[in-house]
Amino acid sequence: MRVLFTAWGWATHVHPMLPLAGALAAAGHQVLFAVPPAVKGIPATAGLPAVAVGGDLDVLPAFRGFAVGSVAGSVPPPRPGGAPRVLGLFADLAQEMAGDLVDVAREFAPDVVLYDPTALAGPVAAATVGVPAIRHLYGLDLLRPAAVAVTRALEPLCDRFGLPPIDPVTAPAVDPWPGPARPGDLPIRYIPHGDYIPHGDGDRALPPPAAGRRRVCVTWGHTMARLDDELFLAGRVARAVAADPSLEVVVAAASGHRRLLGDLPPTVRVVEDEPLGRTLLGCDALISQGGAGTVLTGLVRGVPQLAVGQLPDHLAHARRVAEHGAGRALTPDQIQDGILRRELALLLDTPSYLEAAVRLRDEIRARPAPADVAARLIAILTAR
Repeated sequence: MRVLFTAWGWATHVHPMLPLAGALAAAGHQVLFAVPPAVKGIPATAGLPAVAVGGDLDVLPAFRGFAVGSVAGSVPPPRPGGAPRVLGLFADLAQEMAGDLVDVAREFAPDVVLYDPTALAGPVAAATVGVPAIRHLYGLDLLRPAAVAVTRALEPLCDRFGLPPIDPVTAPAVDPWPGPARPGDLPIRYIPHGDYIPHGDGDRALPPPAAGRRRVCVTWGHTMARLDDELFLAGRVARAVAADPSLEVVVAAASGHRRLLGDLPPTVRVVEDEPLGRTLLGCDALISQGGAGTVLTGLVRGVPQLAVGQLPDHLAHARRVAEHGAGRALTPDQIQDGILRRELALLLDTPSYLEAAVRLRDEIRARPAPADVAARLIAILTAR
């Protein structure tokens, strides 16, 4: 079988696909990633081939419009009619990628196209070569409620390639989020980045916390720093938490973000460029921006979470963690020292949060491994 993977240009959308792609390749199937130039090197870290499609469309100005205008702001509401405000951007990205992606699909002749749900050129390319398209979710299925609007947004691209209207949102999906799978979907065990790609020296893992102290990890991902330095709140949060002498604070950050942290108390440890899943070992709580990969990595480690959503999808993931009972969701206007310390104390001192986090960890571990999902996917395609 030949399997074509595609995603648009942020690592968050590519990394979750690598375990399934690696499992397919290990089983002897031909795998190819077709992604924008900025992320073309990521599949190679897992030994997988990739080609560049489209250009590096500058999405930051649009995302700045979707982000909170200030630290004290609130997440903008959706457009009238329920269409996500970001949908126009996804349609523009699809137009940018589609020409090259269709050419790749015609040359590679895949049996199926797996696509990041925001890479809407994926189902168009699949339709042009007459093969199934399957979404590979990287977090919650946030576009599904807007299926009609997504189909409408793709109409110009379908017209461009002489295709009938495509509904890319209700297509079957590979789904890493814990909970019951939708009929027809393929649940998959989430594998954090770093668990499937060798990264550094295992001896660099942090020592356990000192006796009688609890460790809190603070991380803010990559997206918010791209948008605006003022939206990268890791340093501010770490300073607030470190005021409690009973806590050890670890900040997980990229080396390029060190300057954004500001002055930190000497008791705060900064861990740079390490996989978050490794840093979370031995931690009692995670405070983050609510990004999909960050939240899922916290769930895999069974760590209760305090998540602050500054983008609509981050806020959605934060709220879902709270609904699961494994954490608490905050909005940016609640990033005040007193509120943070009170919310964190509640998270750490209420056993039900840890119990829920452990339950979700066990649920994720019980989901089919990537190799099992690969085998099921091939069986489905073979039976067509």
